[in-house]
Amino acid sequence: RQLSREFELEATASLYETAPAYVDDQPPFLNTVAAVRASCSPRELLATLKRIEVEVGRLPSARWGPRAIDLDLVLYGDLQHSDASSGDAAPSLPLEL
Repeated sequence: RQLSREFELEATASLYETAPAYVDDQPPFLNTVAAVRASCSPRELLATLKRIEVEVGRLPSARWGPRAIDLDLVLYGDLQHSDASSGDAAPSLPLEL
């Protein structure tokens, strides 16, 4: 619902549960993905996602540790998050602000 106030929500996937990675002594994660239409830049979109995380209650914590929410930007138009070690030459999104 929070995202729908910031962007035009186009579609959402089903919600599914996964075991935590890297740090096992924490509850399972609930995961989904949403497609939204935004007129801002990828960096502005990422900043908005980080602001929403804080508004929902995310606090600074250990990397890979439990958290109230984790919003990621993995695709923006033709740009996508790519792993530099994969040798993927596709344009990539900013990972951090």
